[in-house]
Amino acid sequence: MKKKLAISVLAFTAMLSTAAYAKTIKLQVGTTDIVENGTITQIDSPPVIKNERTLVPISAIVKALEGSADWDADTKTAILTSKHGDAVKLTIGSKTAYCNDTASELDTEPVIINDRTMLPIHFVAESFGYVTDWEPSLKLITVSSGVDVEGTLNSEEGEKYTCYDKDGNSYTEINAVSEEFGTRIYVKSKDGKELGKYVLADEMQEIYKDADGKEAIFSVSEDSGIHFIIDGKEEKLVFNGSFEYEDEKGNIYDNSELNLLVIKDKIGKKIAEYTYTQEMRYLYVDENGNAAYKVNMKDGTYIDGFMFPDGKFAAYVNDYHEKYKGSDGKNYNVKYDYLILTDESQNITDEWKALPEGSDMIYVGKDGTEYIVTGDFAESYLLKSTNKQIKLTCDPEEEHNKVLFAGESYGTEDAVYYSGDDGNTYVGKDNIFTVYDPLGNVIDTIPLTRQDERYKTKDGKTVVFSSMFEDDKCYITTDSEKIDLELVEN
Repeated sequence: MKKKLAISVLAFTAMLSTAAYAKTIKLQVGTTDIVENGTITQIDSPPVIKNERTLVPISAIVKALEGSADWDADTKTAILTSKHGDAVKLTIGSKTAYCNDTASELDTEPVIINDRTMLPIHFVAESFGYVTDWEPSLKLITVSSGVDVEGTLNSEEGEKYTCYDKDGNSYTEINAVSEEFGTRIYVKSKDGKELGKYVLADEMQEIYKDADGKEAIFSVSEDSGIHFIIDGKEEKLVFNGSFEYEDEKGNIYDNSELNLLVIKDKIGKKIAEYTYTQEMRYLYVDENGNAAYKVNMKDGTYIDGFMFPDGKFAAYVNDYHEKYKGSDGKNYNVKYDYLILTDESQNITDEWKALPEGSDMIYVGKDGTEYIVTGDFAESYLLKSTNKQIKLTCDPEEEHNKVLFAGESYGTEDAVYYSGDDGNTYVGKDNIFTVYDPLGNVIDTIPLTRQDERYKTKDGKTVVFSSMFEDDKCYITTDSEKIDLELVEN
């Protein structure tokens, strides 16, 4: 799981502010993360600041704003169309832009950086009918529709989610759509007696540990900013971009390495090193100001729960993403990077951790040839059943908007393009790989058949969790048996 501090800043601010709007988008200078209504995805190039104005890649912002884009290569002009039909034109190197043929002067001109067209976010967003906000301490851009969700203004009701601890106490979380009420957690005993009501406050924490197990806290708050806390002492940090933060002494907090935070002094000498534990805490307070934390991934495991100041931790025992009943009579539950086995009383009997190499996507061609796609999004491999391996390199989709395959444009925001080291082009769309030769002829159409995810048991054995795409069937394969699964709850 690739995890960096800048993602947390975006995730937390998104959680606090998306509820009141029909559409909210957040980007941060120096990072490739984009948050749309609380969901984090990646863009191909980070926002930059030029002449005190924020520029963002054209593909990211137009897609997020539900518009479309075209490119005039002769004039180097981006032609954008909003979902309402508004036409926006911006030309590289020119401070004159147009919205529905009305000219406006920009503070800074669009530019091309690393082959990416970068546009001023403020002008584009407002031309599309959105409003923008800038948080200088976090270098955070927020784009929102500015409209309350229809039919929910001043309503306390929202999405409800209830879990139970081992004592039978219930924890009902309500993600209200109105800012007047906010996100709350109601705690009740088994017999229905109310034990407390906690409201989401303005703080999110990530937990780190050094080599000796000493805990450090990375805290993010929209009001008070970013802090790093060790032994109760707080260092206020300022985000410098590119996963770097600086404290008031000039020390640098470098999070460029996966799950690792390195603190360096002004001359670059390492002072300390901390490893991210995967634990995240969200602050809640009751009416008396007493604090409690909703905890995700406690101690680096799948356990979620509610942690109180006195050290009590109430673990959720019925909080799985997917539940299956196996043909062997056991319950199989999917939770983060784990497959958790439980008995009929939901007591945990075993747990299998996902292997770091992830999963394989299996496609089957017209002639029955099986293709296995491995690797990540940027660099993947197709392994044929004939044992011939083809290296695939992901191509940004905008480079293909003008490319014609078999006489027609295949350019679409839903497609992913790969260049194979065999000279062919592989276009993935709607769970199908279409293979084109260098002349644009279709060689093969390969539908996705199944996905295999690998887990390791506590005794070191590997099991495979397979999901079939044609009939939605799932099964587990071990070294001795095949276990059919029936989806019970999703």
